[in-house]
Amino acid sequence: QAGKAAEKPAAHAHRAIEALTQACELTTELSTLVGGASKAVVSTMLPSELDPADRQALDAAAQRLGAIIADHHPEPTHLEAHSTDLIAGLDSGLAIGIDPALILMNAQSPGKSVTHAGKALASARLNDVNPMGRCAVGAPGSKLDLTSYAGALIVAGQPWVTLDVRDMPDPIAAIERAQHAWAQAGSL
Repeated sequence: QAGKAAEKPAAHAHRAIEALTQACELTTELSTLVGGASKAVVSTMLPSELDPADRQALDAAAQRLGAIIADHHPEPTHLEAHSTDLIAGLDSGLAIGIDPALILMNAQSPGKSVTHAGKALASARLNDVNPMGRCAVGAPGSKLDLTSYAGALIVAGQPWVTLDVRDMPDPIAAIERAQHAWAQAGSL
């Protein structure tokens, strides 16, 4: 039975790798529709305990397809482990994604995470938390220092952010609040 238990995680990993590979294919196809004005980036959160062979398979698939898989894992040590190889100039289909809400929930600084990611940064989300959990960017009690985050992204050369309004009770209001707060942070 131990052999069957080991097969289950391997089967799940294989399906996950295949799903991410298909997402890379789709993203690459979609990026051609805008005349190359957009990078083919797939955002996900890879598990810390991902087998090195599976990580290599994802990396190879993304490179073959001309895509980048941005890992939005919130742990700084996890981010730094991936950025070391990437900053060293090694080509990779794997890169770093920044999710401020997850990073703040781990009592870390999104701005510092952007700085630590360096050239390995491929995707940055714009979201926030308050003492109750995820909230609209700029909401009362929110924790994200927008000015520091925006400044770090500018210095890193990140040309865009993805506004994340998942789980917001009123996504339209969250979008409007975030646009206003982001514009204010960018004008300082």
